[in-house]
Amino acid sequence: DTTWSSGNYNLVFLAMDYEQNILASATTDLIVSNPRANRKVMDELPNVTFVDSLEEDQVLYALRALAPKVHPQDVERLNYLIAHGEMDAKKSFLFRFWVFFNPLDPKQGYDDYMKVVRAVDNLYYDGLGRGFETDRGYIYLKYGQPDHTISIEDEPTAPPYEIWTYTEFPATRQNNVKFVFYNPASTTYELLHSNARGEVNDPQWLIKLYRNSPEDVIGNTIDAREVKDYWNRRAADYFNDN
Repeated sequence: DTTWSSGNYNLVFLAMDYEQNILASATTDLIVSNPRANRKVMDELPNVTFVDSLEEDQVLYALRALAPKVHPQDVERLNYLIAHGEMDAKKSFLFRFWVFFNPLDPKQGYDDYMKVVRAVDNLYYDGLGRGFETDRGYIYLKYGQPDHTISIEDEPTAPPYEIWTYTEFPATRQNNVKFVFYNPASTTYELLHSNARGEVNDPQWLIKLYRNSPEDVIGNTIDAREVKDYWNRRAADYFNDN
């Protein structure tokens, strides 16, 4: 049956009387995987050869790399396809994604993005997983290359940290957006704080960054947001452009 193509659906149950009055209702999410429908759709679309020619490991790699780009409502479906989906369903999702972003040449959109993915993968590889799945790799793929990066590895009371700046930030229509990453366990950089709407925003980020000097916390340790300002403690200045 090709009536239902793969995707997320809302299944609605209605209890009605003989006069068609609704007495009660309930809604549940339904994930459909229908390889026959996927193949039918793909056969009717042009320029699909770029997904047909991909090996299984290439498809999985490409799908995992889409996590920063897909709409939040598609994250569950993407994760399901990666873990359980049949190959036709995976290829269909990948193709549909690039048709949406580059309808005139989905293959070119895919090729251009995968070049960036591979570069980011190499740049932020930490020995624990894919470089594009680290916090820095994820943000880079989601929002693009920052306009300015400060990397600090030698502040005496802080672990290594980076502050990324986006002068213009179309995703939220903001300017001068900052991301703070730090490496508290000397394993991988984690996103600590950002002023981008919808991203991690931790008012106590300075306390956590300089947690090795608890005696320098200003105010009540429960809700404190500042630490003592020393000449070699520059994170607040970098973040505020002082």
